[in-house]
Amino acid sequence: MSPSEKSSELKQLSHDCNVSADALCWQLFDEIPIPLFTLDVSLRFLSLNDCFQALSGYSQDALIGESVLPLLGESSHGSPESFLKKRYKQEFRPSDQETAEFELKMKTGERVPIEIKTSRVYASSYRLLLCSVIDISERKRSRKALIESQNRLREILDNTETCVYVKDLEGRYQFVNRRFEELFQLRLDALLGKTDEEIFPKSLAETFRQNDIEVVERGETIQVKEIAPHEDGPHLYLSSKFPLRNQHGEIHAIAGISTDITQMDQQEREVERLKSSLELILDSVSDGIIGGSRTGDIEYMNRAARLMLRMEEGSEAGSQMISNVRFRATPHDRHSISMQELFHDLISKPEGALHFPSGSLVFKDGTSLPADVTCGVTENDEGTIESVVTLRDTSHLVQLQLKSDELRTAQIVQRQLYPTVPPVVNGFRFAGKAIPATQACGDYFDFITSDDGSDIVLSIGDVTGHGLGPALQMVETRAYLRAMIHQHGNLKTALTKLNQFLVEDTPEGSFISLMAACINPETRRMRYVGAGHDGWLIRQTGEVEYLASTGLLLGLMADSEYQISPEIEFQHGDLFVMATDGLQEAISADGELFGTDRMMATILQHREKEPAEIIETLMAQLNEYVDHRPLHDDITMVVARADFGE
Repeated sequence: MSPSEKSSELKQLSHDCNVSADALCWQLFDEIPIPLFTLDVSLRFLSLNDCFQALSGYSQDALIGESVLPLLGESSHGSPESFLKKRYKQEFRPSDQETAEFELKMKTGERVPIEIKTSRVYASSYRLLLCSVIDISERKRSRKALIESQNRLREILDNTETCVYVKDLEGRYQFVNRRFEELFQLRLDALLGKTDEEIFPKSLAETFRQNDIEVVERGETIQVKEIAPHEDGPHLYLSSKFPLRNQHGEIHAIAGISTDITQMDQQEREVERLKSSLELILDSVSDGIIGGSRTGDIEYMNRAARLMLRMEEGSEAGSQMISNVRFRATPHDRHSISMQELFHDLISKPEGALHFPSGSLVFKDGTSLPADVTCGVTENDEGTIESVVTLRDTSHLVQLQLKSDELRTAQIVQRQLYPTVPPVVNGFRFAGKAIPATQACGDYFDFITSDDGSDIVLSIGDVTGHGLGPALQMVETRAYLRAMIHQHGNLKTALTKLNQFLVEDTPEGSFISLMAACINPETRRMRYVGAGHDGWLIRQTGEVEYLASTGLLLGLMADSEYQISPEIEFQHGDLFVMATDGLQEAISADGELFGTDRMMATILQHREKEPAEIIETLMAQLNEYVDHRPLHDDITMVVARADFGE
């Protein structure tokens, strides 16, 4: 083969190869699963592959030779014409690519966000602009969702009352929420890149930094209390600080959430203060108070309860501490239960408040303590049931009951010493009455008949004070007086001797006033002795004669002598009255004394009545005067009436 023939064959072979290469390129162009199209210098479609046709809905026949611009909407990159022409004219290597986002108008009219990548290629003698298309609808939706999520998160963080912040490992702020900005009056843009030392006082900043370093070193969340400055003074914060890690698990930042607990801390302190005050109050009361939990276990005891249960000072309250103490509902109850069982029964069978006024605590050594026990359960707002047992030591009440029984017995005995029936004497009528201020009376009255029956002695006495002591002195005085009158007969001698005995027996500071009047019914005459006590003679005419005391009080001086009065002659209708000072000194609700004048006016108004009626009328008026209130002193009265007939 000649050289010319060989050259011609090579040219033909080269042409055929080029044709085959072009065919292969276009075949690949169609089969690539990426939407592709090419544009000429006028931005008209030269070709589009099957994938682009499927995406846009357009066929080759519909788009070849048509401008691409009507299918592309403007975006942040500007107009598609400007972008594509710039890319067409720009000198760059074939491998250079540039992307832009536009909206592709589909055949259906729908607009789909796409990303276009452009490359300039050469086909034979033509320059083409190859464009690849990516549907970024899902990317847009994800990006939008991410932005919305970030905005929501930012809104949440900005509207929380806690401070939220992020710092890098060097302590420089990368993020703070709005609350942080408001509290410390610094904008985010002014905070970014700054450290705590540039914002807060040095001492506080060092503490913040130390806590941040601890988070990094431990690699876990920590909770610490931190103090931050405010306009109204330092505030206490509870800070939860935790590490932020990258995709490789490496710590790259520290995040913190700080909550202002100043008010809460103050409230907790106030609660503790109130709790301490309550415990002090409970420890100051005399009743024992025991609190139990919903499980029936004992959780609290005040000081009085510990003393009653014989617990050692400083020992912890608890069910095991009183396991040896048992409870008995009544003194005669043979069955007893442990205090712990009592609490468990209250919780398991709540029946309202239970009261055992005569209960008792029984100890391991066999001794017991009488106690008034009240048991109850309460339910708080959260539905938690708790039990409370109150103990009151009734030892003193038992003693008081014994004393009361003794006083009642003394009262019965004492009443038997008073004359129950006045003596019947020709020409005279008598009456007497004693009203004690307490169960036992310190006043005394008596009718004593002489041994020969010729005379009758009317006596009345008042021992200082009232109650059991004065009552006993009254009994002694009565016994001595009767003995002295029967032994000596003469009132002067009898009272002088009586005084000598009483000086020896009467306690210091105590004394007795007494008046004794001897009436002879035959002579219708009377003589009296007054030892610090006086009386009145009320004539039938209404004239009142005051009968003054003739000597000192009994029990003061051993050498006291008592004078006897001159004889007093009775006329028909005359009244002889003796009364203790409890009557005149009775006080009204307004603080005014009943007084002698009021007493005399009442007697004068009713002097025609029988002696007993006069006394009852006077006592009824006195009761109204004091508004039925308890008496402050014993009251005793004796009335004699001369009744000689016509």
